[in-house]
Amino acid sequence: MSRVAQIAKDLQIPLGGWEDGFVKDEAEPMTKEELSNVESFVMPWNNIWEWESGNQAYKYANADYKVHFIIKLL
Repeated sequence: MSRVAQIAKDLQIPLGGWEDGFVKDEAEPMTKEELSNVESFVMPWNNIWEWESGNQAYKYANADYKVHFIIKLL
């Protein structure tokens, strides 16, 4: 992801994707410095409290990512 972030920065375009593309290890998001400080947004999908992952959107927001949600209406 660091290489893709550098390409996005060189082309002056934002970088976005699913949360698992921005994870440094199983617990924490990559830092903005690791992503060449390119404007980044993430779409968290793994937000199930019972699996102890309901705080994913908060983790990315606190790591200075823009967080986008996809809501499925029934």
